[in-house]
Amino acid sequence: MIKTLTPFFMYYSIFLAACADHNSEREADEAGNSYVSSPHDTVESNPPYDGPQLHIALIGKEPEITESEEDVTFHQIGFEDLATVEKPSAEGYDAVFIKHEHLEEAARPEHRNSYEELTLPIFFVESEARYLPFINMKNHISYEEHATRINDEETFISGIWYPEDEKRHGFAFDYMIEDGEREREETEGVYSRVFKAIATDFEGFL
Repeated sequence: MIKTLTPFFMYYSIFLAACADHNSEREADEAGNSYVSSPHDTVESNPPYDGPQLHIALIGKEPEITESEEDVTFHQIGFEDLATVEKPSAEGYDAVFIKHEHLEEAARPEHRNSYEELTLPIFFVESEARYLPFINMKNHISYEEHATRINDEETFISGIWYPEDEKRHGFAFDYMIEDGEREREETEGVYSRVFKAIATDFEGFL
């Protein structure tokens, strides 16, 4: 069930996004799973995140963000570390980010299974197929095949989250809009939106 949105997230909406791969979309969002997409916010509407410090497990190159290291700290890991990021000896991560250059590998079956075992949200940066390549579905195809079918040019960061004893949640954070144009270079504000969502445990967002 979708809860009432808090003021911060009142402009977020639930929808099944239209795409060329309609069957995959229906399968991905059936059985109570949810898909949440953010609107095209403007640069001015996304100040830097300044809440409690976040620790992000990162696969790929560290992104450029406006937040200081006291606000958001990235920790480099490999795919082989996914099984241990929630162990007591881990850094106390709040989320996992996987950058664009690793998305093809991120869609491999063994990694898709690892995501289902995590209770941390996992975000995929610059996926052209949203989160679909990274979940287990019948007749699964590669990341590149998904990207060719869907060719999503609006979403900058996609994500999935498997809370304990809950259905899967999917997320999409779009590029911002400035003077009516999509700002592909102004991505810091999108990261800030994601950090704010993580810090609230998505309360009111679902």
